[in-house]
Amino acid sequence: MTTIKPSDIDLTSLPWLPLEEKAAFPKRPAIYFAIDSFGTVQYIGKSVNVRHRWGSHHRYEKLKNIGNIRIAYLFVDLPELLPEIEQALIKHFHPQLNTVRFTETKLIRTERKYIGAGLHLKEKYLQDNKTRIDCNTPSFEQWLQDNISFRVEAGENSYRARKESYTSNDYWYAVKKVDGKLHKKFIGKSDEVTCDRLKEVADVIRQPPVKTPPKAVVQPVDQISLAQKITALEAQVTAMQEQLTKLVEYQGKVLA
Repeated sequence: MTTIKPSDIDLTSLPWLPLEEKAAFPKRPAIYFAIDSFGTVQYIGKSVNVRHRWGSHHRYEKLKNIGNIRIAYLFVDLPELLPEIEQALIKHFHPQLNTVRFTETKLIRTERKYIGAGLHLKEKYLQDNKTRIDCNTPSFEQWLQDNISFRVEAGENSYRARKESYTSNDYWYAVKKVDGKLHKKFIGKSDEVTCDRLKEVADVIRQPPVKTPPKAVVQPVDQISLAQKITALEAQVTAMQEQLTKLVEYQGKVLA
């Protein structure tokens, strides 16, 4: 459970630095607030390493254009609590640049421009608006943690990757409509999504779900073959009985 009450947070008492000094941001898990000169919270985010996150943040240019933005930090000792705390704070402050809606079970981001982001498998990079991110870098993993959807460009095997939340965990799935039917394949968690994994999924996305093969049907025993075996055994028994009878008769003559 979240142990921080949003209404008790005094933003003016939190440590902060100007947006332009992002290279000096702390390397600690924290919730960060982008606050303008009027004291309005423009954006709230989370990261296990704030400095690394702002190395290629998708909101940097927007906030820079607003001007006089400071980034305040609320340090969190348990990184696993970051998503829950972030959700509660966004719901409390309603930042303009966090276009979200909430359900009882999960946070759903609805920023349309990120739904338009595309990953080019052949060149191995993600294009998000004007930002180009190599899909084999930590920046790509951070982007996956902060967004919920992107298109994978792979010719006729192109598909949409989307994030779904189950029991507080996020998983990526590939979806594509083929011949009027929706195909869905599991990709993995954000730290498991690589270009190689996305290509593996692209190679099978058009294939229908694997059906369980029917169980082998046991054929009935060949009744004629069985009858023949029984007859042969009976003949062998009869022959052995005859030999035994002759042997008893022979022994009787010898004793006489």
